[in-house]
Amino acid sequence: MLGNFIKRSVNLVVLGLAALTFFLVPVGEKTTFQHSVAIFTSPPAQQAGASFTEAGRRAATTVHTEVHKLFAAKDPAKPAPRR
Repeated sequence: MLGNFIKRSVNLVVLGLAALTFFLVPVGEKTTFQHSVAIFTSPPAQQAGASFTEAGRRAATTVHTEVHKLFAAKDPAKPAPRR
């Protein structure tokens, strides 16, 4: 139990140091966080994000259509209700 606590504490310290490094230590003129923001907000990255979003929407539509076809094929047509 104590060993598990120590291992988790060390992991938490390492994670904290990594976070501090990511946000506070400059690499060149910017921190790693600032470099990441600059990369992901560039026009090519925004175009790629829009393309991935559109591809995801098309894939979801295709899957939705195919699932409906599959369930429609498995359900036999219900007979007309008797009067």
